[in-house]
Amino acid sequence: MDDNFISHVDSKAVSSVIKKIEDQFGKMTVTRGIKHMFLGMNIEFKSNDTAEIDAIPYIREAIIELEEKLFARPSTPVGEKKLKVDCSSARLDDDRAKIFHSILVTPRSRPDISLPISFLCSRGGCSTEENWAK
Repeated sequence: MDDNFISHVDSKAVSSVIKKIEDQFGKMTVTRGIKHMFLGMNIEFKSNDTAEIDAIPYIREAIIELEEKLFARPSTPVGEKKLKVDCSSARLDDDRAKIFHSILVTPRSRPDISLPISFLCSRGGCSTEENWAK
């Protein structure tokens, strides 16, 4: 078990859940407060009972790691072609497959792209050139 986030208005409730998890799985790294970095997202709880979430540093790092120019800006995050699989597409080499898989955590702060990202996550074990282009 890793990469979990627990939030509650009552810190005792959080402590209780953490204790139960640690009793089962062992000691964890725990951070508390109003600012957190979690799975590439910066999360800050505001005093007006809202939270601000962004993944800008993570997205910048992902773009640099891709080492490719981004040429087009799609009008919608999912189109008909995004959810189709070309079975003849070549598999990615190991290095690019690792990059592809690591970039797929971005949507946690972008619910509008959850459908195409969920689809691409299902391709993580057999990433292809076609998936990379998407």
